Amino acid sequence: LALVFLGVQGLNIAITGTSQGIGLDAAKRLIANGHTVYHACRNQERADVAVLGAGGGVPMVCDLADLSSVQKFANNLKIEAPKLDVLCLNAGIAPST
Repeated sequence: LALVFLGVQGLNIAITGTSQGIGLDAAKRLIANGHTVYHACRNQERADVAVLGAGGGVPMVCDLADLSSVQKFANNLKIEAPKLDVLCLNAGIAPST
């Protein structure tokens, strides 16, 4: 979020885990400050929730527990944002029980 305080605007920023918590708050602030946020969420439903909660951005699916999903996300991101300025790895994964 240092970008907000530095007055930088207009960046393309991908953030994992924006459907809730710190990721959602970061997305809100960045969008409000003129950045384009790519919401990298576990599934389409969470991505849609993130866009609504943050007040904008681009919904994208990236399930960090599934390498093929991560690869598909990377390929889609190259198309959506040929110039990516920031990648914020906010989401965590936990082992299944």
